[in-house]
Amino acid sequence: MKTILVLGYFGYQTNQLDGQTIKTRNIYELLCKHNDFVDFFDTQSIRNHLFALFLKLLNCHTLVYLPGQNSLKYIFPFVFVLSRILKIRIIYPVVGGWLDVFLQGKKIYMWMLKKICVLLVESSDLQKNLIKKYGFSNVCLFPNFRINVPEIKSKTSPFEFRIIFMARVCEDKGIDVIFRFADYIVNNKKVKDKYPIKINLYGPLDNLIDKSGFYAHIEKYSFMNYYGVIEPSKVYDILSENDVLVLPTHYPGEGLPGSIVEAYIAGLPVIVSKWRFLPEFVKKGCGFVYDLDREIDFYNYILCLYNDHQLLLDMKQNAKAEGLLYMDKYAWDIINKYIKS
Repeated sequence: MKTILVLGYFGYQTNQLDGQTIKTRNIYELLCKHNDFVDFFDTQSIRNHLFALFLKLLNCHTLVYLPGQNSLKYIFPFVFVLSRILKIRIIYPVVGGWLDVFLQGKKIYMWMLKKICVLLVESSDLQKNLIKKYGFSNVCLFPNFRINVPEIKSKTSPFEFRIIFMARVCEDKGIDVIFRFADYIVNNKKVKDKYPIKINLYGPLDNLIDKSGFYAHIEKYSFMNYYGVIEPSKVYDILSENDVLVLPTHYPGEGLPGSIVEAYIAGLPVIVSKWRFLPEFVKKGCGFVYDLDREIDFYNYILCLYNDHQLLLDMKQNAKAEGLLYMDKYAWDIINKYIKS
């Protein structure tokens, strides 16, 4: 019996947890939930197991392929040629928002991708870019979903305002903006005289970050803590103990960050930068979007929720409703249409 093969960066060898690995694992789990014949190959081990990948490709009828940029550049051409010979259907759930930039000047990659079954993108703006700019006709919207979500009860304390940052810790994701906001709090008497603000940081430290400088910054502020990487089973429990998620990012490959999806599901509004495709994911009443060159607006949006408890409660309710759109049943209805029977 031929299988559905999921090919992507699972990160099992090092237990790496980021947007790429989480989405790849979620896709695999979604397919296993609805089909008995699903296999996977972790590209983290490809150097030592290239022949094993070849055998798995020989035994599949549908390939669900989630490449990073290097995988798309170096592995995809081989996979594409083999798929044409073996008549393997390729479904490409795009991770992040970098594909339109990657394709600039790469006509051979555009030609190959136009020949596969479908590209499933997170952003309607990315979909429009691929269609209008590059002439794609096989692009479909597909949410950055979550699977097996537990029952979640949002907690709001009138005596403490809790801000959470949950992303890779680096300047691209805006950790420097968080530190400047902390300085702003320290120097703002009106804030200091009200109930406490807490800033909770979660996520892996980027390899390029100055770790000693990062920890020195943390120690400067009594109201800021860094807790490392959240175990997947604890994400919603931790999010629900906070009031607002912030993501002042300018990361080049930003699509629909999983932290925004998880914040909505947990009932948290979000405050994000006007960057790449992010504004389309923040509907009115679910959060705020600020211009990167207007950092003071980022501070003011946080303080708006800090000063208006009823507004915070209303936004939490709106975010919770928005989170229902990211359940796995909607993702399955979409991807199932392209699975080869």
